[in-house]
Amino acid sequence: SYLSEAARARDEAALLDALEEYQKLLSIALAVVLDRSGVVLTRTDRQPAGEDLSQSPLVAVALEESKAAGVWRQGDGLYHAVCVPLVRQFELVGYIVVAYTMNDPLALQIKRSGGADVTFVAADGGTARAIAGTLDTDGTSGLLAALAAQDDLLDRAIASGETVSDTSIEVDGVDLLVSLSPLRDAAGDAVGAAASSASLDAETAGFSLVRTLLLLAALLTVPVILLFASVLAARLVQPTARVAEAARRAADGDYEAEMPAVSGEAGHISQ
Repeated sequence: SYLSEAARARDEAALLDALEEYQKLLSIALAVVLDRSGVVLTRTDRQPAGEDLSQSPLVAVALEESKAAGVWRQGDGLYHAVCVPLVRQFELVGYIVVAYTMNDPLALQIKRSGGADVTFVAADGGTARAIAGTLDTDGTSGLLAALAAQDDLLDRAIASGETVSDTSIEVDGVDLLVSLSPLRDAAGDAVGAAASSASLDAETAGFSLVRTLLLLAALLTVPVILLFASVLAARLVQPTARVAEAARRAADGDYEAEMPAVSGEAGHISQ
């Protein structure tokens, strides 16, 4: 493929062009191409090439097992990410990381479907830091303080990787029902937590919390590798199939068959 060929040639400009095409197609927050040893060749956030990510859990697992998925810490943010191999003519030439941000819009989408507030928390040294959620600044600060003060709930979720379900806490005089689900990296270690909370005064608090937890569980276990692979395959195969059909018709004597105008990797075939 064009992307694999660019990775083999270490052509940073061509790699970036291909990545930006996929970024627009799949609404990717961040894409990174690595060489066979896990060193960055290029990335869509325009950070410098050359960084060695081989010790990052996501990349380390992919180097060992050929692919990996999990929550990925980059800078101050957390991402849902996959790392899959780039192969050219059966030769491994590198890896591609595709990442989606765990941000306020994602938390709001879960809240709209589940009914409970959602807060994404990252482990930051010995403390926990909210990186996104549906609560305002005061609500988030109050929630984190209450979780840290009561039975070390955050520590149980982040440090111990324990799921904490249906626990009552008080935040600024309001009784909340909360649950926490650990956010795990590709190696299975907790790097944060997703907290869902609902007021005990609401008649549907229990139902909203359970439904939100189910949505979070689905989010954290969705087979994103298969999803990315199928979308990427469709992107590459469908234009190629149209080119092949036009070529077949020409071989049968139908020279009026129009060669589809396609770009990217399939465009190289049509030429």
